[in-house]
Amino acid sequence: MDIQKITAELIATGLTQEALASLANCSQPTISAFLKGSRGARPSLAIGKRLLELHHDRVIAVDGSERSRRKDDKSPASSTEQR
Repeated sequence: MDIQKITAELIATGLTQEALASLANCSQPTISAFLKGSRGARPSLAIGKRLLELHHDRVIAVDGSERSRRKDDKSPASSTEQR
């Protein structure tokens, strides 16, 4: 999932850009740039990690159907997936 989509989905939960920026420890213009796709696909490690955590807590954990489609889940792979 790209940073633009993650940011848009977080905003869709009702957060303002200012509130999301505060939670992600960045500026509102940075959030705006992520939404526009003008900042690029690679945020700093700290901001990217925090946005992923927020996305998991506010989007994926709320919508159980999203959880089953996650490819980046850190749970151990089953024996059939390891083959």
